[in-house]
Amino acid sequence: MALRDRELYKEDYLGLKKLDKAGGLHFKTTPGEHMQIDDQVLNDTMKEFFGPYGKKFGKESAIEFGEL
Repeated sequence: MALRDRELYKEDYLGLKKLDKAGGLHFKTTPGEHMQIDDQVLNDTMKEFFGPYGKKFGKESAIEFGEL
């Protein structure tokens, strides 16, 4: 069942519906069984959403996330 068809989404228990309407959800499809993600797909997805390995973030980012 697709996420948008689930009660969890429709009732917005976790704020997913609101996040989706704001453009904050990105859906990806990959071949294979549930949670069997190819290493290349996983690595590409991490790079897309979290940046390349070893990326340094500025002081502003650390303050925003309460790390300083």
